[in-house]
Amino acid sequence: SDIAYDTALECAVVGGFGFFRVLTEYSTQNSFDQEICIKRVRNPMTVLLGEFEEADASDLKEAWFVDEMSKAQFKREYPKAQYTDWQTDGAKYGDDWISEEKVTVCEYWYVEEEQETVHFIEDGTTIPAREYEEAIAEGIIPPAIIESREIPVRKVKWCRLSGAEILERRDWKGKYIPLFIVVGNEYDIDGKITYSGLIRSGKDPARLYNYSRSAFAE
Repeated sequence: SDIAYDTALECAVVGGFGFFRVLTEYSTQNSFDQEICIKRVRNPMTVLLGEFEEADASDLKEAWFVDEMSKAQFKREYPKAQYTDWQTDGAKYGDDWISEEKVTVCEYWYVEEEQETVHFIEDGTTIPAREYEEAIAEGIIPPAIIESREIPVRKVKWCRLSGAEILERRDWKGKYIPLFIVVGNEYDIDGKITYSGLIRSGKDPARLYNYSRSAFAE
């Protein structure tokens, strides 16, 4: 994780933002137990985030992570899939999705929210309405309800896309999209968010120095 954090921070210092991600992996080759791990994102331009307000992007509703795999690996993992570029308005989104050796794939994360009723009951605990009703149906008499309210329940979905189709999909166990942004300088000017690192403010002094040295050399 230290490497992932350092990579994200270095990208933030240089370009204004960086990323790291959380994944699950099987603990051993022959095990069904999974472990949570933190991975680095070498190229911050491979990540695209939807709108968010919180500094840690915890309110994020959708995100994309673009990656490449060899054609041999793509064919091995998705033997029935097609080699097709992304299309938008009848035109190619870009010519880089398929090359002679590589196929671009995209991980898409999105959040679905459902409203759920929860009860605060006499014993001081909070219980979802469906569990309360299930207990009554089983003949259990739960404590009386003191107060009820509606809460949003976040469900995170993941799918992998090619330029032609959805290759696979599944639910993510957490309630947050597991892509995290590390920000350098952040400015909101008339609703437009701009990020910058140390290099941007150093450009003009560098130009002035280069000009003065060139003039001296002449």
